[in-house]
Amino acid sequence: MIVRIMNCWHCQTKLRWVGDHDVDDITDNKYSILSCLECPECKSWVEVYYPNLEHEDYKEKENE
Repeated sequence: MIVRIMNCWHCQTKLRWVGDHDVDDITDNKYSILSCLECPECKSWVEVYYPNLEHEDYKEKENE
């Protein structure tokens, strides 16, 4: 797994990882993981949803 460092969009401080959450049920399986990050400087909050690549919205459509 590759871990990338993200900076805050507002103040450019390195974001702090807060935690990951399973979100299959609350996103109708469209996303599998929600990662939460916080800026220790300005307290901005970032949520990153990782897509469930098996979901029909992300599969390539045949006959297109």
